[in-house]
Amino acid sequence: MAIIERLVGRSPVTFDWLISIAVEVHRPLVPRLITLGLARASGGDFVWASWLNLALSSAAAAIGILVLRRVRGTTRLMDAIFPLTLMSLVQPGLRWGWEINHVLVSVIMVAFLLLVIRFRLESPPRWLWFMIVSAALLMLSSAPGVAAVPGILAWLALCSWHLRTTEPRKSAGVAAAVGGLAAALIVYVVTIPGAATSQTTSPRSVLSRTLRLIGNLGGPHADRLWPWSAVAVLAAVLATAALIILRVLRPSEGSGGRDQALALLCSGMAVFASVVAIAVGRGASQWDAQQAVAYVALMVPVPLWVYLSWERLSPRWGSVAGAVVLVAAVVAYGLTIDYVPRQQARRVALEHELRRQFCSVTEKDLGGRYRYIVLETPTDAEIGRIARVFRMMRTQDLGPVRCVGGRQVDTPRP
Repeated sequence: MAIIERLVGRSPVTFDWLISIAVEVHRPLVPRLITLGLARASGGDFVWASWLNLALSSAAAAIGILVLRRVRGTTRLMDAIFPLTLMSLVQPGLRWGWEINHVLVSVIMVAFLLLVIRFRLESPPRWLWFMIVSAALLMLSSAPGVAAVPGILAWLALCSWHLRTTEPRKSAGVAAAVGGLAAALIVYVVTIPGAATSQTTSPRSVLSRTLRLIGNLGGPHADRLWPWSAVAVLAAVLATAALIILRVLRPSEGSGGRDQALALLCSGMAVFASVVAIAVGRGASQWDAQQAVAYVALMVPVPLWVYLSWERLSPRWGSVAGAVVLVAAVVAYGLTIDYVPRQQARRVALEHELRRQFCSVTEKDLGGRYRYIVLETPTDAEIGRIARVFRMMRTQDLGPVRCVGGRQVDTPRP
């Protein structure tokens, strides 16, 4: 609603608005700028944001495969986990442009994992600065992004320490930037008004919601495997954590050494802090289809972290672990292969119909025939807000078609 008000000129685009709190704890400056910029460039067609989500996800999948080929000298079948997870049929960002806040966090986390695998703690300064900028983007994207920043800062600090003997001036610059980001993170947290959530979330609720999230990589259709899906993922995560700690304490030849284990430990901190942040924010609410869909993108780094950790730290068991993760990804994908295309075909047909009826659609129509193409489980209040958005866009000659007097006209936009 706030984006539309700025798009149609009812409210100004100010710095105070860009950094203002949204949904209790988020300061989504970057997603707001991207969404507003694409909407203005397209004349109010928010599908452009979905195309950006697709471009980011597909690029991350391709780069993941290429980086692993660079590291080990060959491509393996198990590397298919990158496109299977990043471009899953249930990825909400491919349907909802406003999921850019989650897609952006997911893609940056994947980039972080790839840098950890490629350079361990010996990253060139240019890639350290890339992650410094990326950490700032995470802080200005969503609460899960904010939660991931300490793990990234830990890795940057270790890399800066390693860099001090060969390039002391660049090491000092990186260390200063890390200190600045840490200070900014503290300011961010202490300036959030009130508690992080409007409801008290017990540790038990946080744990339960965390398990629900990590067991939901296949989207709402994976609910049929609950709680066994969560048990399987939890077992894989605990085994991976044990392997990393073992390699930190007792590095073995051919496993990348202690540096690789420490780097993966930092990335694991970032990945799971992000998941726990969602659980804290949503632990007191009822699990529903909307949540089952909305957070799929943010779960993508979990199986990738498991796969990459075993790949680098256990040459003997890495192939076995990779095969297990790949099979799990294929099963999760298979759960959607029949239902999702049929559901999407119906949704797309209704979306095309809604675009044709854009000039005359009413709130009653949005709450009836078109209800479930707007959101997964929309409330009446949300339907009312969306109806007001439609009216504002029609008034300002924005949207997929031009409207004059409640009717579509074929004249091109000026």
